[in-house]
Amino acid sequence: MEPMTPLEELGRDVARAQDAQVERTDALEQAREVVLRESAAPRPAWSRRLLFAGTGLATAAAAFLLVVFWPRSIELKVGEGPGAKVSGDFVAAGPQAPLPLRFSDGSAVDLEPGASARILHRDRRGVTLLLEGGRMAASVIHHPDTDWKMRAGPFEVRVTGTKFDLEWNVARGSLTLIGLQGSVVVVGCEPGLQIVLVTGQSLQASCQDGKLILGSQSYVVPPPPPMPPIPAPLPEIAPLVGANLPPVPSVRPQASAVPGAAPLPRPASAWLRLSKDARYSEAWEAAMGQGLDSICASASAEELVELADTARYAANYTGAKRVFLATRQRFPGTPQASVAAFNLGRLAFDALDDAPEAVRWFETAYQEQPKGPLAQESLGRLMESRQKSADEWGAWETATKYLKQFPDGPHAASARELVSK
Repeated sequence: MEPMTPLEELGRDVARAQDAQVERTDALEQAREVVLRESAAPRPAWSRRLLFAGTGLATAAAAFLLVVFWPRSIELKVGEGPGAKVSGDFVAAGPQAPLPLRFSDGSAVDLEPGASARILHRDRRGVTLLLEGGRMAASVIHHPDTDWKMRAGPFEVRVTGTKFDLEWNVARGSLTLIGLQGSVVVVGCEPGLQIVLVTGQSLQASCQDGKLILGSQSYVVPPPPPMPPIPAPLPEIAPLVGANLPPVPSVRPQASAVPGAAPLPRPASAWLRLSKDARYSEAWEAAMGQGLDSICASASAEELVELADTARYAANYTGAKRVFLATRQRFPGTPQASVAAFNLGRLAFDALDDAPEAVRWFETAYQEQPKGPLAQESLGRLMESRQKSADEWGAWETATKYLKQFPDGPHAASARELVSK
């Protein structure tokens, strides 16, 4: 191979230099693309990982504090009692012993034997309890934002912190509040009617006769008419002086001596006295000893309803049904007959687990008294009974009617849920 001339060597060196320059340029372009690509993509740097980890820990801590310190609804613990019944929000004491209800805010309610209630609502401030029948003793602990309500029929007792006994007599449609320590507000019967009770006062209320009895004072709803003018005094009559009057014979008056006079009240039967003292088992035994057929044939409507309730509280459901049916047979078309129909529905639903029979009697009670004191509860229980009987259309129809007539009633939430399906 011939040696290269100086000019050829110079051309070779220039070519090598150009090739090297091209290689360096390509390398720079490749490096630039890598840098741009890496900067555009998310970089899992340790600082960023630490930031993510810190955010997760903070979220978990916040959730923990929210669960621990966020105010929760008041919790309920139902005690034990022979014959007691607990189903969802429904609680009922047995016929022989009270049923204690204890709440996490320190409040307490004791259902007396035979009483039943429903827990309608619970939140962090208080409880709304519906007393369906019977008597209960309540002790509500006062807190700055306490909001407790006790409902019975058309009445509502608003409580902030107090003790009292409350009784709802379904047969008479009457509310009794006694033993008050503290203060409560009672509303019901008529729109705007509101009564404030304080320690030592008691209340008897009934919307059937439109009367509220507070202590020894009577309030009438609506307000009573104005008093008539006082008549002028009668002229004085000169006393008889020296008149020779015959002696007045001493005669014992008799009830039949005066035509049209009311008969003397007969003494209460032994069973009735025992029932008034809540000695239901003894009262029922006394009634059986006196003769149930004789009582059903001669007792008043109010006494028959009382006797049927006595049998129910004594857990003699067959006897209670017999007396309620006798009440409807002897006093058709009366409020007591409608009350008997309502209680026959309660017996069928709560004690005998016979939903179709409950439908019959709750519907009867509502149709007989569509605007009476038991209309709201009759329609609500009719809805429940039809739902339990798998009568979906009937339950839906009843729920629609309930919401139209009682949009804020105790069964309104269940009715809305049923209608929405």
